[in-house]
Amino acid sequence: VRLKNTGPLMSAYRQYLRADKNASGKVDYTEFRKAFRLHENIYSERVFALFDLDGSGEIDFREFVLGMARFVDHTLLSRVQFAFRLFDTNGDGSLDVDELVNALKVAQSRRQQTREYKRRKDDNYWGERNVKEPTLDYMPILQDLNKRNKEMEFDQFAQVVEQYPLIFLPAFDVWDELMDYG
Repeated sequence: VRLKNTGPLMSAYRQYLRADKNASGKVDYTEFRKAFRLHENIYSERVFALFDLDGSGEIDFREFVLGMARFVDHTLLSRVQFAFRLFDTNGDGSLDVDELVNALKVAQSRRQQTREYKRRKDDNYWGERNVKEPTLDYMPILQDLNKRNKEMEFDQFAQVVEQYPLIFLPAFDVWDELMDYG
């Protein structure tokens, strides 16, 4: 019996084989990051952990398929849920101040890399760049978080994303790379 080489499962298998550069039957973090063209940072490690369901440090084909299945749904809610899981680096189901500050700093860094931001950034009289703390634009979020129990649940995060969509940039970058690959 010969299996057809079409269909989503066979396509996923071919993608998995392309990612498994050393043909070990498992995809490690380096192979994963290179296959998805992810920058080495806390969020690429977190995405890998979201795929590595058994915590073995390697992704087998089953984990790969289950991980990729999360990116089939293209709704805004799916993206916000992904961003929340991505930013929740300790995996406890809520965002604390440090996790939120990390997300904000990465978002600001990504924003500063855009052409429009570079074009609009003003030089002062001496040609020096006006550099400000990356979290200043998001102080209301941080102040609100400090008033609470210092942790943010998903519903609160969804409200923050609605008010401050730029916080979403790191998650969108990762989401887009995973979607392009899939």
